[in-house]
Amino acid sequence: MKQAKLHAEIGSALATSILKLRAFEMVLMLFYIEDLKTTVVGSIRATPTKRAALPQGGKDLYKTAWKILVDDRIITDAERAGVEQLIDYRNVIAHQLCQLTGDVGEYAEFAKSKYQSGALTRLMQYRKKIIDGIRGRYVFELCARGLLFEPAEKAYKQELTRLRKRSSKQFASKHSGKHVVRREPLGRRWPRRDFT
Repeated sequence: MKQAKLHAEIGSALATSILKLRAFEMVLMLFYIEDLKTTVVGSIRATPTKRAALPQGGKDLYKTAWKILVDDRIITDAERAGVEQLIDYRNVIAHQLCQLTGDVGEYAEFAKSKYQSGALTRLMQYRKKIIDGIRGRYVFELCARGLLFEPAEKAYKQELTRLRKRSSKQFASKHSGKHVVRREPLGRRWPRRDFT
Protein backbone atom coordinates (compact mmCIF):
# COMPACT_ATOMS: atom_id res chain seq x y z
CA MET A 1 0.00 0.00 0.00
CA LYS A 2 1.45 3.33 -1.02
CA GLN A 3 1.35 5.96 1.71
CA ALA A 4 1.06 9.65 1.06
CA LYS A 5 3.96 11.77 2.19
CA LEU A 6 3.21 13.87 5.22
CA HIS A 7 4.67 17.32 4.84
CA ALA A 8 4.75 18.91 8.26
CA GLU A 9 7.15 21.61 9.25
CA ILE A 10 9.81 20.43 11.68
CA GLY A 11 8.83 21.71 15.09
CA SER A 12 5.17 22.16 14.19
CA ALA A 13 2.64 20.86 16.68
CA LEU A 14 1.28 18.34 14.16
CA ALA A 15 4.71 16.91 13.31
CA THR A 16 5.59 16.68 17.00
CA SER A 17 2.34 14.88 17.81
CA ILE A 18 2.79 12.42 14.95
CA LEU A 19 6.38 11.63 15.88
CA LYS A 20 5.47 11.12 19.54
CA LEU A 21 2.57 8.86 18.56
CA ARG A 22 4.83 6.75 16.36
CA ALA A 23 7.48 6.54 19.08
CA PHE A 24 5.01 5.16 21.63
CA GLU A 25 3.61 2.71 19.07
CA MET A 26 7.10 1.51 18.20
CA VAL A 27 8.06 0.95 21.84
CA LEU A 28 4.90 -1.11 22.34
CA MET A 29 5.63 -3.07 19.14
CA LEU A 30 9.13 -3.90 20.36
CA PHE A 31 7.86 -5.17 23.70
CA TYR A 32 4.82 -7.09 22.40
CA ILE A 33 6.75 -8.89 19.64
CA GLU A 34 9.53 -9.99 21.98
CA ASP A 35 7.05 -10.99 24.66
CA LEU A 36 5.00 -13.01 22.15
CA LYS A 37 8.05 -14.80 20.77
CA THR A 38 9.32 -15.66 24.24
CA THR A 39 5.88 -16.80 25.45
CA VAL A 40 5.29 -19.03 22.43
CA VAL A 41 8.71 -20.69 22.53
CA GLY A 42 8.63 -21.02 26.33
CA SER A 43 5.16 -22.58 26.29
CA ILE A 44 6.05 -25.04 23.53
CA ARG A 45 9.19 -26.04 25.42
CA ALA A 46 7.23 -26.43 28.67
CA THR A 47 4.70 -28.75 27.00
CA PRO A 48 6.10 -32.32 27.05
CA THR A 49 4.28 -33.43 23.87
CA LYS A 50 5.60 -30.43 21.88
CA ARG A 51 9.10 -29.99 23.30
CA ALA A 52 10.90 -32.32 20.84
CA ALA A 53 9.47 -30.55 17.77
CA LEU A 54 11.27 -27.31 18.54
CA PRO A 55 14.96 -26.85 17.68
CA GLN A 56 17.27 -25.57 20.42
CA GLY A 57 18.03 -22.32 18.64
CA GLY A 58 19.00 -20.82 15.34
CA LYS A 59 17.07 -19.09 12.62
CA ASP A 60 14.48 -21.85 12.29
CA LEU A 61 13.41 -21.67 15.95
CA TYR A 62 10.60 -19.14 15.46
CA LYS A 63 9.56 -20.41 12.02
CA THR A 64 9.14 -23.85 13.59
CA ALA A 65 7.23 -22.37 16.54
CA TRP A 66 4.77 -20.58 14.23
CA LYS A 67 4.38 -23.79 12.18
CA ILE A 68 3.51 -25.72 15.36
CA LEU A 69 0.81 -23.13 16.10
CA VAL A 70 -0.58 -23.56 12.58
CA ASP A 71 -0.48 -27.37 12.85
CA ASP A 72 -2.39 -27.16 16.15
CA ARG A 73 -4.92 -24.76 14.55
CA ILE A 74 -4.19 -21.97 16.97
CA ILE A 75 -3.54 -19.67 14.00
CA THR A 76 -4.03 -20.02 10.25
CA ASP A 77 -1.22 -20.03 7.73
CA ALA A 78 -2.25 -16.50 6.66
CA GLU A 79 -2.04 -15.35 10.29
CA ARG A 80 1.39 -16.98 10.59
CA ALA A 81 2.53 -14.96 7.58
CA GLY A 82 1.06 -11.83 9.20
CA VAL A 83 2.96 -12.47 12.44
CA GLU A 84 6.19 -13.00 10.51
CA GLN A 85 5.64 -9.71 8.64
CA LEU A 86 5.17 -7.92 11.97
CA ILE A 87 8.40 -9.48 13.24
CA ASP A 88 10.15 -8.11 10.14
CA TYR A 89 8.57 -4.72 10.90
CA ARG A 90 9.89 -4.97 14.48
CA ASN A 91 13.36 -5.43 12.99
CA VAL A 92 12.92 -2.26 10.93
CA ILE A 93 11.98 -0.43 14.15
CA ALA A 94 15.06 -1.75 15.92
CA HIS A 95 17.58 -1.26 13.12
CA GLN A 96 16.25 1.37 10.69
CA LEU A 97 14.32 3.83 12.83
CA CYS A 98 14.86 6.73 10.42
CA GLN A 99 12.88 4.77 7.79
CA LEU A 100 9.80 5.14 10.01
CA THR A 101 10.06 8.86 10.69
CA GLY A 102 11.55 10.31 7.51
CA ASP A 103 8.20 11.12 5.92
CA VAL A 104 7.47 13.72 8.61
CA GLY A 105 9.26 16.97 8.13
CA GLU A 106 11.12 19.15 5.76
CA TYR A 107 12.65 16.39 3.62
CA ALA A 108 9.58 14.17 3.36
CA GLU A 109 9.72 14.12 -0.44
CA PHE A 110 13.02 12.20 -0.24
CA ALA A 111 11.81 9.63 2.29
CA LYS A 112 10.69 6.13 1.52
CA SER A 113 8.72 5.53 4.68
CA LYS A 114 8.18 2.03 5.95
CA TYR A 115 5.86 3.16 8.73
CA GLN A 116 2.74 0.98 9.08
CA SER A 117 -0.05 2.77 10.89
CA GLY A 118 -2.11 -0.35 11.64
CA ALA A 119 0.73 -2.62 12.74
CA LEU A 120 0.15 -2.30 16.48
CA THR A 121 -3.56 -3.09 16.13
CA ARG A 122 -2.84 -6.17 14.00
CA LEU A 123 -0.19 -7.34 16.46
CA MET A 124 -2.59 -7.00 19.40
CA GLN A 125 -5.19 -9.11 17.55
CA TYR A 126 -2.68 -11.86 16.71
CA ARG A 127 -1.21 -11.76 20.21
CA LYS A 128 -4.61 -12.21 21.88
CA LYS A 129 -5.56 -15.11 19.60
CA ILE A 130 -2.22 -16.87 20.08
CA ILE A 131 -2.12 -16.46 23.86
CA ASP A 132 -5.75 -17.60 24.21
CA GLY A 133 -4.99 -20.65 22.05
CA ILE A 134 -1.83 -21.53 23.94
CA ARG A 135 -3.62 -21.31 27.30
CA GLY A 136 -6.06 -23.97 26.20
CA ARG A 137 -3.58 -26.43 24.69
CA TYR A 138 -0.08 -25.96 26.09
CA VAL A 139 1.60 -25.51 29.42
CA PHE A 140 1.51 -21.73 29.69
CA GLU A 141 4.80 -20.24 30.76
CA LEU A 142 4.40 -17.48 33.31
CA CYS A 143 6.93 -14.69 33.40
CA ALA A 144 7.30 -11.33 35.12
CA ARG A 145 7.96 -9.46 31.84
CA GLY A 146 4.38 -8.24 31.56
CA LEU A 147 4.24 -7.17 35.19
CA LEU A 148 7.50 -5.25 34.90
CA PHE A 149 6.33 -3.50 31.73
CA GLU A 150 2.76 -2.84 32.95
CA PRO A 151 3.28 0.73 34.27
CA ALA A 152 4.99 1.77 31.03
CA GLU A 153 2.36 0.02 28.93
CA LYS A 154 -0.44 1.83 30.73
CA ALA A 155 1.26 5.20 30.36
CA TYR A 156 2.05 4.65 26.67
CA LYS A 157 -1.51 3.57 25.86
CA GLN A 158 -2.95 6.62 27.65
CA GLU A 159 -0.54 8.85 25.78
CA LEU A 160 -1.43 7.20 22.45
CA THR A 161 -5.13 7.88 23.04
CA ARG A 162 -4.39 11.51 23.85
CA LEU A 163 -2.01 11.94 20.88
CA ARG A 164 -4.46 10.38 18.40
CA LYS A 165 -7.13 12.88 19.42
CA ARG A 166 -4.68 15.77 19.36
CA SER A 167 -3.15 14.92 15.97
CA SER A 168 -6.62 14.44 14.43
CA LYS A 169 -7.65 17.91 15.60
CA GLN A 170 -4.37 19.42 14.43
CA PHE A 171 -4.67 17.75 11.02
CA ALA A 172 -8.28 18.93 10.64
CA SER A 173 -7.29 22.45 11.66
CA LYS A 174 -4.37 22.51 9.22
CA HIS A 175 -6.50 21.37 6.31
CA SER A 176 -9.68 23.31 7.05
CA GLY A 177 -8.44 26.53 5.53
CA LYS A 178 -8.23 28.31 8.86
CA HIS A 179 -5.17 30.36 9.53
CA VAL A 180 -3.14 28.70 12.26
CA VAL A 181 -0.33 30.60 13.95
CA ARG A 182 2.70 28.39 14.59
CA ARG A 183 5.66 29.06 16.77
CA GLU A 184 9.06 28.73 15.21
CA PRO A 185 11.12 25.89 16.65
CA LEU A 186 13.70 26.79 19.22
CA GLY A 187 17.31 26.68 18.18
CA ARG A 188 18.87 26.62 14.77
CA ARG A 189 16.84 25.59 11.71
CA TRP A 190 18.19 22.77 9.61
CA PRO A 191 19.93 24.14 6.53
CA ARG A 192 18.25 23.48 3.22
CA ARG A 193 20.14 20.98 1.09
CA ASP A 194 20.09 20.62 -2.63
CA PHE A 195 19.41 16.96 -3.42
CA THR A 196 19.41 17.33 -7.20
